[in-house]
Amino acid sequence: MQYTFIILQVTDFKSPDPYSWFYQKRALEVSSYDIYGQLYPEMRSGSSPAGGESFDLARRVNPLTGSRVRLISKWSGLLKAKSSGVCNYIIDIPQFSGSLRVMAVAYRDKQFGASEQFIRVADPIVISMALPRFLSPGDKASVAVTLNNTTSSDTKASVRMDASGPAGVISGKSAGTTIGAGKEKVMGFEVLASNNLGNALFTVTVNAMGQKFTQQITVPVRPPSGLTFINGSGMIPAGSVKTIKTSGELIAGGVHSKLLLSKSPVARYMSNLNYLLRYPYGCLEQTISTAFPQLYFRDLVKMLGTGKDQGVSESGNPEYNVQQCISKVESMQLYNGGFPLRNEGGNAQYWASAYAAHFLLEAREAGFDVNPKVLDGSLHFLEQKVKERETGTWFYQEKNIRKSRTVPRQEIFYSLYVLALADRANVPTMNFYKTQLASLAPESKYLLAASFMLAGDRKSYLAVLPGAFGNEKGESMCGSSFGSYLRDLSLSLNALLEADPENPQVGELMQLVTGELDNTNRNYTTQENAFALMAIGKQAKRAGKSNVTAQVTAEGKVLGSFAGSDLQLTNDIADKTLTISTKGSGLLYYSWELSGIRQRPLAGSDDSYLKVRRRFLDRDGREISGNNFRQNDLVVVEIAVESTGGKMIENVAVTDLLPACFEIENSRLVTERQFTWMKARSTPEYIDVRDDRISFFTALTGKTSYFYYTLRVVSQGIFTLGSVSADAMYNGLFHSSSGSGKVTIRP
Repeated sequence: MQYTFIILQVTDFKSPDPYSWFYQKRALEVSSYDIYGQLYPEMRSGSSPAGGESFDLARRVNPLTGSRVRLISKWSGLLKAKSSGVCNYIIDIPQFSGSLRVMAVAYRDKQFGASEQFIRVADPIVISMALPRFLSPGDKASVAVTLNNTTSSDTKASVRMDASGPAGVISGKSAGTTIGAGKEKVMGFEVLASNNLGNALFTVTVNAMGQKFTQQITVPVRPPSGLTFINGSGMIPAGSVKTIKTSGELIAGGVHSKLLLSKSPVARYMSNLNYLLRYPYGCLEQTISTAFPQLYFRDLVKMLGTGKDQGVSESGNPEYNVQQCISKVESMQLYNGGFPLRNEGGNAQYWASAYAAHFLLEAREAGFDVNPKVLDGSLHFLEQKVKERETGTWFYQEKNIRKSRTVPRQEIFYSLYVLALADRANVPTMNFYKTQLASLAPESKYLLAASFMLAGDRKSYLAVLPGAFGNEKGESMCGSSFGSYLRDLSLSLNALLEADPENPQVGELMQLVTGELDNTNRNYTTQENAFALMAIGKQAKRAGKSNVTAQVTAEGKVLGSFAGSDLQLTNDIADKTLTISTKGSGLLYYSWELSGIRQRPLAGSDDSYLKVRRRFLDRDGREISGNNFRQNDLVVVEIAVESTGGKMIENVAVTDLLPACFEIENSRLVTERQFTWMKARSTPEYIDVRDDRISFFTALTGKTSYFYYTLRVVSQGIFTLGSVSADAMYNGLFHSSSGSGKVTIRP
């Protein structure tokens, strides 16, 4: 007795020769399964401990797929052979032309054997459609249909091409031809994708030899856009109604959305807080800026940190985050009590040392464990530094005119303020600078005045405090005191809120700070975000007695009610008109965010903290001007991405959407070409290659990163060129897209 099982597997898709086996019998298969594979499997470059799952690939691939490539793989199960050793197995082969490999394994008792055989499968007329693997709305493609006569006789044939779904045939819909024996004939058609999305079905029907032969191919018409983030925020006075019309540009089904309501004004600046929460721990200043606001927004941080999409499991625990920051700060202290800016050590950085002492001081007041020796050492360092009475050049703008003057270093007055907070006011130094008021920068006057007030000298406080912040706007600084107009405003407001919270200037400064934060045409540094949010948080605590309530409705349906505690709704709010009705007294702040894929690409460029650009080059590194391509060209794609502030940003996804006329040359299938002119090529953590896009996952180090890949121009016609996009996967505020348009491919 002998048992056999048979495996049938596709090996290639080559056109059959005239001696191919004609398989025409169709019978019920015994046991089978079909396997559908993607053309280009994921590729890994370098190493990534988390693997592909951590890159949120499900939201970064084509949302529309079609079963175009069907791989035949069938297993017979165990079969009993006849006494002659022959075993018969009948299978049903779907529409297919190519080569099949039949593998058989047999055994009897302790004996076994195996064999395999290749079988050529073809119809008398083999049809091959040269369709793109996908289309975008509005694409017009020239399609070559190859007809192969595998018989020994000439034949006349009528050919017709039809399309259903979001596409149509617009030229050469039907025609007649003669196909010679053992020869092939190429027919030309032109297809157009409509403005709708979905799977288009293309069918070619050939009537010849008294028979009808057909081939059907499904092609997805997908959106030429990548993952997109859309958000908005504002405030609503109690007793009024706010109507918000959210965007309907995103494809339904894959949209993530959330709406946050809070009495805290920081809810209006949720993206700024989220920016700090997701900012990677780096230098001392960045580390403290990440943790400092969490002393004031613990409940809101917990809310923002929830959910798998935040990426860091502990990010929603402000107690953990602050304590970790304290531990890191304490570990960086130098022998003299100061702190270096970098983990690698070095000399103490003046501003960073005062910033660290301020953070440790307020963290201790908030109930966190702080090493008293470290805090005492940091304050002693500041006591020695303020005696040095250093000066520096301060650059500022006044009435849009750039100016500069020599001022006492701004670090001195921040240090005096921190010492006064710690009940260690350096009164002699404070009195010295009280006589030098004309030479001080604006925020230095506020810090000095607050230091006097905290030391109990109200008379000196009133004498030093300016009547207004003034028109001098300090320029942004990348080092030294890390100052800027917004940071200096926020620092002055913080000082007033600590020393004299009822001062009339508090409202004026708050208005200036929020006005600067509402300027969506600029990016903010970690110093600006940290001090601005701290000031808003302190003011929010004072205004926490408001009793505003609200109800959120959409299209007559109640989505949620706000009764005082922060409320976050994750209902689908895309393409809806939201109505927020408020009662009581006080102000209600709101913030909403949508993320998903646009149905149409965004024209132009959209840069928010990131900047990504794409260039098409020839094999010699010369830019291809005017997107001037010919069929069969080899093109090198260069993608340049950077953080606009020159900061390090982790977990960045860069996705380039291809037009339907391009195909990526996969380095797994084609030996990767080496180009000597690629001097600054960056290595991503992970690469994902698909039919219609390629994604690089990387960390930006503060310098421009360059990524390259090669593609082949395969189809003629007019096609939509999708945008290249970059986004920080765990912070929707960081994103950029550019480069969408049209390309024309000539023969």
